[in-house]
Amino acid sequence: MIPILQDLYDQQNESANREVRNWAVRRLYGLDRAAGRKLIVQQILQPTHGLELDTALMLDDKTLPEAFDLFAVHLRAGSHSVDHLVLRYGDSSLVDLALQALHIRRKAFGDANQAACVSALHLFVLREDPERGVPEFIQDFAYSAVEKPQCLNLEQNKVVGPHAWSPALEKILGDLPENSPPIVLESAAQLLGLYGSPAAENVLWGELEELNRKWQGREAVLENDPSAADLQLERALRTALAQADAWVLDADGLARLRQLCVSRWCESDVDFWLVESAASLTVSLSSADSEGFSASIGRYHLRSAADLRAKMSQFPAGTRFRWSPRPDLAIQPWLADVADEMERLLPGLR
Repeated sequence: MIPILQDLYDQQNESANREVRNWAVRRLYGLDRAAGRKLIVQQILQPTHGLELDTALMLDDKTLPEAFDLFAVHLRAGSHSVDHLVLRYGDSSLVDLALQALHIRRKAFGDANQAACVSALHLFVLREDPERGVPEFIQDFAYSAVEKPQCLNLEQNKVVGPHAWSPALEKILGDLPENSPPIVLESAAQLLGLYGSPAAENVLWGELEELNRKWQGREAVLENDPSAADLQLERALRTALAQADAWVLDADGLARLRQLCVSRWCESDVDFWLVESAASLTVSLSSADSEGFSASIGRYHLRSAADLRAKMSQFPAGTRFRWSPRPDLAIQPWLADVADEMERLLPGLR
């Protein structure tokens, strides 16, 4: 497959499909790390083939020093074009330039009487230098919350992987003012469940309890407006609590969640999870190649083999697991091989 994938990538004609090229690079990276990495780095430094962000961010490298000169050129100009690359591959040596870029943008937006959006570059500075990053984030956050709340949907277009998370960001999202725009509160709940530490659980319980008090006795009013922001927030909170990466919600936790539900949709979801938790938990593997890893344990979804092992360890001793390979394993030998490996690595699967 390697020469075929290389040929697909090398096509120079106008009809060459960008999606196919990116698929070819990702597959090549899975089969030949060195060859795939070379193509990805080339396209980061001199983009000619329309490399998609997901492809550009998939390298195993923690940092990419060969791209720092390129990053510096864009940051000095205040450009947004390398924000996600800096967040993924940058280190503390780029913080001063990142702050300079944020100041350039803030001035440009101010001259146009607009608010500057919180960006991936804010998340980079938060991670690498929280002492300076927190006030930068809060300043732009405050203005955006008034004028451009949609750009504060961090879950949708800013936090594109664990590399974008930091203790500083967790603290900010855990301390949001109650009058924050609904889209911000919903995004924060989703992210705290996805990337938050075990301490984030108490924050989410507090948010749900506040929502329950707000609508106590008026549930029907909320349910009559399916597009209501608080219904979306309730969904984000219950999902974050029940499907978090950093903890497992046991039967008692699910019962507490059921009691705090405001809408019948919330009650229905939690009732299903309660029934599921009473039986053996199904462990399944959906994909494990260069396109990504996808597995599940009951209602929990995992994005890497390490995440799968970590989640298994969070369940109490005596938890019953049941291995349920997908029916199409027979026609995907590579997936069958990984499934066999999972069964060997994760004792207790039945």
